[in-house]
Amino acid sequence: MIRLGVIAPDMDTLDRVPFLAAELGLTSCEIVLARMEEAVPVARSMEQNGIDVIVCRGSTCELLERSRLRTPLVNIPLSIYDISIMLANAKALTGLDRPRIAVVTYPRINLDIQGMARFLDTDTRLYPSGYTKASVQASARQAAQDKADVVVGGLTTLEALANYDVKVIPYVSSDSSISQALLEARQIALARRLEQERALQLKAVVDTTKDGIVVLDSLGRIQLTNENAIRLLGIPQDWANKSLPGLCPQLKLNNCLDGGDTLADELVHIQSTPLLVSLIPIVRQNRASGAVLRCQPAREIVELEAKIRKKLPEKGLVAHYGFSDIAGTSPQILSARSRAKIFAATSDPVLITGETGTGKELFAQGMHLASARRDGPFVAINCAALPPALLESELFGYEDGAFTGASRKGKAGLFELAHRGTIFLDEISGLDQYGQTRLLRVLQEGNVLRLGGDKYQHVDFRVIAASNEDLFTLSSSGAFRKDLFYRLSVLRLSLPSLRERMGDIIYLARHFARQLRQGKEADFSTRALARLAAHDWPGNVRELQQVIKRLCLLFHDRPVFEEEDVLAALELSAPRDAVSREVPGPENALKDRGAAARDEILRALSLCGNKQKEAARMLGINASTLYRSMKRLGLRKVVA
Repeated sequence: MIRLGVIAPDMDTLDRVPFLAAELGLTSCEIVLARMEEAVPVARSMEQNGIDVIVCRGSTCELLERSRLRTPLVNIPLSIYDISIMLANAKALTGLDRPRIAVVTYPRINLDIQGMARFLDTDTRLYPSGYTKASVQASARQAAQDKADVVVGGLTTLEALANYDVKVIPYVSSDSSISQALLEARQIALARRLEQERALQLKAVVDTTKDGIVVLDSLGRIQLTNENAIRLLGIPQDWANKSLPGLCPQLKLNNCLDGGDTLADELVHIQSTPLLVSLIPIVRQNRASGAVLRCQPAREIVELEAKIRKKLPEKGLVAHYGFSDIAGTSPQILSARSRAKIFAATSDPVLITGETGTGKELFAQGMHLASARRDGPFVAINCAALPPALLESELFGYEDGAFTGASRKGKAGLFELAHRGTIFLDEISGLDQYGQTRLLRVLQEGNVLRLGGDKYQHVDFRVIAASNEDLFTLSSSGAFRKDLFYRLSVLRLSLPSLRERMGDIIYLARHFARQLRQGKEADFSTRALARLAAHDWPGNVRELQQVIKRLCLLFHDRPVFEEEDVLAALELSAPRDAVSREVPGPENALKDRGAAARDEILRALSLCGNKQKEAARMLGINASTLYRSMKRLGLRKVVA
């Protein structure tokens, strides 16, 4: 409910306001008789009691505006109609054809009183007054001494001339003027309520953040803040409109407030505490009209860094998998493994490309363990898993002073930790342009500069980078530095997707099932193998491993996995529509696959000791289909 306060200057106004307010539907209206200086404590009391808007008139309104009230004020106007009626009544009161009328004015009267006086043919003179009773009384007495026939003014004027032989006409605001002021007050109150609700919402947002937040006006005075900022910056509890530059001279606010400059994460010591401070200007019409300050203790950045690091996969500084752990018998995977063994003998950078789940880190660890650096550390990081600022801290480390209080000795970055070993940069395309530039410099010079440091440190490491994106295309479009691309891709290793090594699907399925069943034999029906072979495997080996794990968990008591079992496991890892319901018939299992089919048949025969029935089972087809495929491909029949 809107609550209005009315400070009536006289009894006439006091009597009329309740009826006019009721006509407008204003049911909560506090009305008090007061004027000039005596109205100030009345207005303060109204403000403390939660009045939304105060309505008053004339010099009283001017005086209240100078009293620094926070509650909005609305002036009861004196309209042209009101002034013309008062001048006409004053002329009639004297009975003279052209009387001398004195009007004791106040600053809020902006009407052309002289123009109306000429219209009414009167000698009207204005006597301006100030904001106090004394100034009004002085102006009224001067009018009487100047032999005015009649004086027009407020109640204070009437009281001042009580002992003078002069006629007096009081100011009278018409009903329409009072109603106009009440309507304006209601609109302001409604707008203020909406503004207060939005301010409360904003305050709630500001209070919930862990950072210290301060909103400043163009002069650096505090408009909004939260408890964290009060604690960190030493701001007093009665902070409203206090000057922040005066409270915290260490903060460089002038460049932001005057020039609109942004300040990002500057280290400032306040109350003996190192804080990271950011300043963002509030720009209106190309000028800074204020600023938002954000601050947080530097130690919290370090704690956050530690938390994020703990949530990353615990990879340690040791490689756990060698080339013997890379399962598969297809020509494609054997070729990739053979090339990786050759690359392991050098210290040149290697760029591994391949779809997600193809085993890029497995190959990186294998190359490390097969290299001369095998006794050194293996350090791995996913470049897309961290925000740029934190990634920079992880890779390059920081010196004492960059985050005062975090570590007296600073922190070594991953490049330093990889000294005499290998660093594996997974998802290298996740590096921003600045990170790419710094990485290029490290690769070119073999030196690392910590954040906040002034000395380069020599490091000796081998870099292996990996990406599931086409870095050549990214470098051509400018998204990835060309010079860094060529620096990283001295040796290139492309890993085949599972779709390109179809002969390994059945082998890997049995391999993973045997591992999960702790060496116990696990077998698949012909239709189950055909179902596995028919799947597209967008997640490659990693997806296959998870499907087999799910299969062994759901159907742990099955001696042989059936097609429906495999289908159920597949549908849990992909939408139902993404799992093909059709299984290729035996006549089409190896159709139109040319040299790839020939290699798979030969590999299956080799693994099965040239036993066609077992090779056909491994390939997910029947023996007659294998026989026809061998005949079509020109392979010699093997009798077993």
